[in-house]
Amino acid sequence: TSSSPATPQETPDQKAERDARTVYGSGFPFTAEEKEVTDFFAACGKIERVSFMKRKGGSFKGAVFVQYCSLAEARAALELNRSGWGDRYVQVKPLTPPTAPTTVKTEAGGGIAAKDSAVSGYAVTVENVDPSASEMEIKRVFKKCGEITSITREIDARKAVLYFASPASLHKAVRHTEAELRGHWLKVKV
Repeated sequence: TSSSPATPQETPDQKAERDARTVYGSGFPFTAEEKEVTDFFAACGKIERVSFMKRKGGSFKGAVFVQYCSLAEARAALELNRSGWGDRYVQVKPLTPPTAPTTVKTEAGGGIAAKDSAVSGYAVTVENVDPSASEMEIKRVFKKCGEITSITREIDARKAVLYFASPASLHKAVRHTEAELRGHWLKVKV
């Protein structure tokens, strides 16, 4: 089964409700069969839709979006996080992250200052970011994915968290595997 785009008649509330019933699973072996992965998630309830992340050549990327029929089933699926799959552990996370205050290190007056910032949106972590890359450069790499509402990062760290305005943008960012910035290949994770 594969994901289909939202209907034009879908309201923002309906979209939010649908997103709340969706989980993101990653860490599956690239050789895993679609039926095996679907059956793994079906143990938690009735699945409405499954979207397998694929490379340009069509091979499985080891990640999947699973939309359940109810919020309770999606919450049950979160209990699968860190489940063993062969010699690895899979991750299962909500598609819609909870909004919470976070501490973000930012440049201020040439130095580093901590500030509290309430961030919201659909988050992806981008690893292997050159520490000297600016937020504008990072946004430029991901601009075709959709609206980025904010970026958080620690100066001198090699990762950034990008918050997108919509789950569709999040889906595009996760598929953005060929991204390069300042000679470094970026790794995108949910």
